[in-house]
Amino acid sequence: LWAAEDEPLPESDRLEADGADAVTFPVVLLDVAVTDGTLAYKDNDQDLLATLSGVIVERSRDGLLQVDFDGDLNATLFTIDGSLGPVDALLGGENLQLNIDGSWGQVLLLAKGSITDVRSLAGPDLVLEVRAPTSRLLLDALGMPEVRDGPLALDAVISHQGDTVAVVASASLEEFELAVDARIDDFLQMDGVEVSYELAGPSLQDLGFMFDIAGVPDVPYAMSGRAYRRGTVVGLAKSSATAGDTRLNIDAELPDFPQIDDWRASINGEGFNLSL
Repeated sequence: LWAAEDEPLPESDRLEADGADAVTFPVVLLDVAVTDGTLAYKDNDQDLLATLSGVIVERSRDGLLQVDFDGDLNATLFTIDGSLGPVDALLGGENLQLNIDGSWGQVLLLAKGSITDVRSLAGPDLVLEVRAPTSRLLLDALGMPEVRDGPLALDAVISHQGDTVAVVASASLEEFELAVDARIDDFLQMDGVEVSYELAGPSLQDLGFMFDIAGVPDVPYAMSGRAYRRGTVVGLAKSSATAGDTRLNIDAELPDFPQIDDWRASINGEGFNLSL
């Protein structure tokens, strides 16, 4: 039985040289076969139990690792098949390639592309797709049993132009729709960020269920606008929101984030109540 906790490594397990940052050396399994195994995860919202009935990892002639997993997760069959590597990229964290197909019940997943530098998340060129005719399996696993079921579709393209990362993504769940178009200069620090977004759905109550917020009304909603961060300046621009008969237009800015003592905001609309 293995247990992992989010704790720093002891000093004896670190290697430092000439004042450089600590370096860890990953272990890469090149040829693996597992015929039976069990993994369990539990928190306040959900329990996950995975049984591995077959795990195969083999190094091919091109240096990529060919991966073939199958088993069940919470008693529903899953498969993972594809390739990633080459081995030098897994060890050094540079020029990583991946091409993975997966399924969990009726949920289908595709992830493919490359990353120039895994440590800094620089130079990504990735495509992610998720499809499912029903979302109940995934919603229950995420601890969201109250959220309404429906067909699921997720498409995301992550690319780069120089040091800037671009993320274009869209998602739909039944009548819930989300679209994001972002440009990020520093992905690790989430700095130099410009995000345009659109979000709409048949019931604001579903968002309350997703984020464990009680008392949210069951009314249709829509939101759109632009969010940004430039150093310590964080803000919303030309943002609008509607929920039932309530209409809001918001422009807001924090000039010294993460400090929130000094801020400005312009809010106007109709049908809303700001009382606490």
